[in-house]
Amino acid sequence: MELKLLEITCKNCKKLFSTVNRYKRFCSPNCKKSYVSENSPPLKNKTCKNCGKSFSTSSTGKIYCNKECGWDYRAKHKPVHYPMSVICPDCNEPFERNYPYQQHSSKLCVKKQYKSVTQIKAPENRCCPECNNDFKAANSKQIFCSEECRISQHNKIEMMPSGKLKKCKNCKKIFTTLAKTKFCSVSCRTYFKNKKKLS
Repeated sequence: MELKLLEITCKNCKKLFSTVNRYKRFCSPNCKKSYVSENSPPLKNKTCKNCGKSFSTSSTGKIYCNKECGWDYRAKHKPVHYPMSVICPDCNEPFERNYPYQQHSSKLCVKKQYKSVTQIKAPENRCCPECNNDFKAANSKQIFCSEECRISQHNKIEMMPSGKLKKCKNCKKIFTTLAKTKFCSVSCRTYFKNKKKLS
C-alpha cells in the first residue's frame, strides 16, 4: 500500500506541514507542549485528604497530594466484612487472611487438602470392560485401563451396529466405527504423525 503525504494545519502555530499520519495535529513537540500548557485548566489549591497538606492541581477529581497518601488513606479506612484471624483446617495454626475467602494458611496446606479429597473420591480398583483386567483409576470418570481398550470397545460392531467401514490411513486395515477417526488404533495414529514429521 502506497503512503500519501497529507497537508495539515498545525493546531498551535497554524502553519502547514506534511505528514503521512492523518491523526497528527501539531508540527513539532514544542508546538504540542505550548498548546497543552495554554489550554489546560487553571491550577487550584486543594488540601490532601490524608496528610492535610495543601497542593496545586488542575484535576477536579484529585484529592490526595501523591499516590502514597492515597494508598495510606485507603488502607486505614478499608472496610472489613469478614474475620481477619482464622485457624487453618489442615495444620490447625492461626493466620491472618489476605482476602475474604481464604481458608488455608499456605499453598502447601491447600495441596494437602486437595490430595486428601481426591484420594477419597477416586475409586481404588476397577475392572476394564474390554480386557477384564483390574486397574487403578486415576479419577472417577475413568472406565477403561488404557486408550487402546477404549477405542477397541468403541469400534466394536456389536456396540455400534450402524458403524461405517473405513480403511486405516496407516496400516490400510478395514475397521468399523461411527467416529470421524481415520486410524484403527492409537498406535497407528501416533506412528503416522511421527512419520509425517520426519518426512
